[in-house]
Amino acid sequence: MFTPFLVSLLLVLLLPASASPVSRQPRPLQLRGPPRSYSCLRGDGTFDYSWAHSQSQIVKAKHQHTASLASTVDTLPNTLTVNRRSSGSVQLVDYIQDGLDLEYYGDVSIGTPPQQLTVDFDTGSADLWVPTICGNCQTGLPQSYFHAEKSSTYNQTMKPFEITYGSGEVAGTIAQDTAALYGLRVNSQTFGAVNVVSSQFTNDPASGIIGLAFESIAQTSAPPLIQQLYTAGALDEPLFAFFLSRQAQGAVLTIGGTDASHYTGDITYTPVTTQTYWEVQSTGPVVNGELIKDQEFKAAIDTGTTLIYIPTSAATALYNAIPGAKADPDEGNGMYSYPCSSNPTVAFSFAGSSNAYAIDPRDFNLGPASESGMCVGGVIGMDVTDTNGEPLAIIGDEFLKSWYSVYNFDGPKVGFAKAK
Repeated sequence: MFTPFLVSLLLVLLLPASASPVSRQPRPLQLRGPPRSYSCLRGDGTFDYSWAHSQSQIVKAKHQHTASLASTVDTLPNTLTVNRRSSGSVQLVDYIQDGLDLEYYGDVSIGTPPQQLTVDFDTGSADLWVPTICGNCQTGLPQSYFHAEKSSTYNQTMKPFEITYGSGEVAGTIAQDTAALYGLRVNSQTFGAVNVVSSQFTNDPASGIIGLAFESIAQTSAPPLIQQLYTAGALDEPLFAFFLSRQAQGAVLTIGGTDASHYTGDITYTPVTTQTYWEVQSTGPVVNGELIKDQEFKAAIDTGTTLIYIPTSAATALYNAIPGAKADPDEGNGMYSYPCSSNPTVAFSFAGSSNAYAIDPRDFNLGPASESGMCVGGVIGMDVTDTNGEPLAIIGDEFLKSWYSVYNFDGPKVGFAKAK
């Protein structure tokens, strides 16, 4: 049995940027818009559709933005030989509101001496960004900041950095500094030093985001931290893996290995189709054991998204297979409700595996609909395309809580095993 532990310090020999640090007084952090609410329920206890729509806007904007950044992708090797180096586990905090597991965050260290900051671990993006310069931190603002002036290895490039999320943004400049993920250190990590933060993040328990997808969609055009560790041969195995807890603490990110205490059975892999997101081919939704035909789509496996979004045609076919389910047009496109008593089994299938990977009914049910006896379905119809212009689904934490997920650079490929 693998026991999570903090790995000993490993110095990865990556050359720092050749440019000398730029002397500059950064602007104070600016906050745009009122803090967002994390309540997923209305005052009468029914599900708040406006919350779901705001999340849909953020997810759609995030993936449209990263798709527009995609560059020509260098294929990773199909076989890999590395010296045995290290592996370890990062304990994550499950942020829970109104019965939903909204996000999972943990610590990353930046600078010399190291400053510890909290970040949302996101396989659906490829940039690391953290807020900088907090003159008078107040309640309701991100809980930790990076103080560039306290780091002897900080390098400010003066190049702009900006990511749009729905109606908001984060913005600042591109910087470089040492970065460590629980003992695994990179000498020169490129990241966004953010001094503009919009309303989506002003009540967020995590200060920033660490992207774990591929370099081709990075706003900074630089490799993500874990990809640098992989390239340097610093990992026992060329992979990382997530166990996401449900309504409890205990979520874990394991780097350089897997943690058998958090899954049962074998890990079954499906190949990555495009090295942008951890994007795989889904052969379609499965409802009550029956595959819905002619509804294949690409799927981004995204730990940084709470819910599940699939093309609207596939969502319509999925709910048509649930007796009594119906669209909720009064609540906005893409939302469906179904009879709570029906307890449908909803799953997805993926290329390379004969398995149907089911969503736990506790996660598929988002809460009571406004109509008595009806519940809100956790699969939402939304049309977004990948970097090749193909329909793309976003498979988030609602699915991943049931399945231990493994992200392997050797292939590359994504693996699933039953979480426990």
